[in-house]
Amino acid sequence: MNYFEKQEMPKTEALGRELIVAERELLESLMIALPLCAEHGALIFFNSKNIPDEYQLGWLPAESDELFQLATRCITLRRQLGLPAAQTAPQLFLDACEEHCNRSNPHRRGPRKLATWLLAELQSRFCG
Repeated sequence: MNYFEKQEMPKTEALGRELIVAERELLESLMIALPLCAEHGALIFFNSKNIPDEYQLGWLPAESDELFQLATRCITLRRQLGLPAAQTAPQLFLDACEEHCNRSNPHRRGPRKLATWLLAELQSRFCG
């Protein structure tokens, strides 16, 4: 092993690469999950942190918590890198999760409307 192979990449570069990979994975996953949610009303906006008392975690699709964890990780990485989180794909998804779980808001959107809105937002902002 030579000198260059022993050198570690700067922490910010490693975090930046991790963020790129995580955000790409989140966006790709949402592009699959959101059309299904818009059509069938799947509970992808509920997760282990945002779930009403009358629901059980076992009722949720596996991807709901996976998407939540991935979005949360993206926001954490953005903060560590000093990057803004507002209006990013992960933050838009987390905002949709909070809105869907907010039972005190009588005007909150259901899963189909949230999925339709979020899909349109992501496509217009991040998918060319």
